[in-house]
Amino acid sequence: MKTNYSKFLELLKPVLWQASNAVMNIYNQQSFTSSQKADLSPITEADLISHNILTKAISLLDPSIPIISEENKSFKDISRSEHYWVIDPLDGTKEFIAKNGEFTINVALVKDKNPVMGLVMVPVFAQLYHAIYGHGAFCEDKFANKKKITAAYFDEEQKSLNILCSRSHLNQETEDYINRFKDPTIIKKGGSMKFMDIARGSAHIYPRFGPTMEWDTCAPQIIVEEAGGSLIDQTTNQRMEYGKAKFLNNYFVVYAQIK
Repeated sequence: MKTNYSKFLELLKPVLWQASNAVMNIYNQQSFTSSQKADLSPITEADLISHNILTKAISLLDPSIPIISEENKSFKDISRSEHYWVIDPLDGTKEFIAKNGEFTINVALVKDKNPVMGLVMVPVFAQLYHAIYGHGAFCEDKFANKKKITAAYFDEEQKSLNILCSRSHLNQETEDYINRFKDPTIIKKGGSMKFMDIARGSAHIYPRFGPTMEWDTCAPQIIVEEAGGSLIDQTTNQRMEYGKAKFLNNYFVVYAQIK
């Protein structure tokens, strides 16, 4: 049976808005509970509420498609599945706790190791980015006003490139990479908002030389690619693929459109 990505996308849009509203209700409280997971990363009640909303709705779209979520207690076997979902109910939990607004909700659909559909919600700005393979990338507001987005063109030799880096995970290897460029403007941001800056044309390069998981990059990747950019795995020097061991990514660099 042929999977209808456009139908999935339209059914998921209101689900992402529902999850966004639930997350913002917690974010706007004077205080909320947070704790540490086994890997010492933070988790809040917003992560769990968003996870429940997303997984419940996504499981109804096609119960045969496995769901991989950051908040799964145990990962399903995807080896025999042509498709699987990859979701991050709250990407940028540290930024959520810091209340700087730099967090997102990510949902992607993978087919044969590649993302074919992605949605990234930015709750604080009420923006929903989305893309389907071969159909371009778009940004919508809460009134369903939609506009196509396109990554900027750039030359790696030009001065004053906008280079993104993580607000929480800047290391020496990243600094050495950035220093290769001429008078770059360094922009620190959290979560998948860095990818969205590339996709909408306001930044040029995002190097990530540190550990990330597939749910951190899958949805943002297809949006960047459909906007004309790319995400290059630094181990394979190819487009990032999915279904890796323990869902752990290699280091990567995200580019806008290179001239």
